[in-house]
Amino acid sequence: DCEKKFLKKLSPNKVLEYRYSRGKLRSFLSPILKIPPLEIPLIAPPGKPPKLEDGLGFVSISHCKDALLLGWSKYPVGVDIEHCYRKINAENIIKNFYSKLEQNEAKKYFGEELRRRCLDLWVIKESAIKSTSGSIFRDLFNWEYSRSDNIVNNKKIDLKKRIFLKELDGYKIGIAYDLRIKDRNFFISKN
Repeated sequence: DCEKKFLKKLSPNKVLEYRYSRGKLRSFLSPILKIPPLEIPLIAPPGKPPKLEDGLGFVSISHCKDALLLGWSKYPVGVDIEHCYRKINAENIIKNFYSKLEQNEAKKYFGEELRRRCLDLWVIKESAIKSTSGSIFRDLFNWEYSRSDNIVNNKKIDLKKRIFLKELDGYKIGIAYDLRIKDRNFFISKN
């Protein structure tokens, strides 16, 4: 019923996006949680991080124009998906949103390689932000990625997350997950 109320406030395109993403999330979670899809205690207002009630774990949603990425874990998790060829102003993003360490690392790259590295870092940081239910505009600068140990660190709150970054069928996929997870078993399905 809550989700039906949310729909009344959305544009027709956003209604389709919302229904699709929440429906897919429920379908995805149902066999994992062994709960019928419509009975899953999901709180998922538009534009806010989705939450599972009753201690059933943590979820994250990301989408771009034609793809949807869903994540679930017993621990806080964040996911992000972007087209590999998304046009971005890499120099501007790096200058305004990345740490001095990341800016210095970026000086090694130019042109297309710089854009690709910048997009990798964006996917990493956005997945980390989602893992803490943060805000992209407020928290982007606080996260710093260390390629050597594949850890992203929030300098402001001293919190670290492991990172999984993969390129798959023209998409960059980022997953930020808890340090307690040693063996990562990611199930990536294309439907």
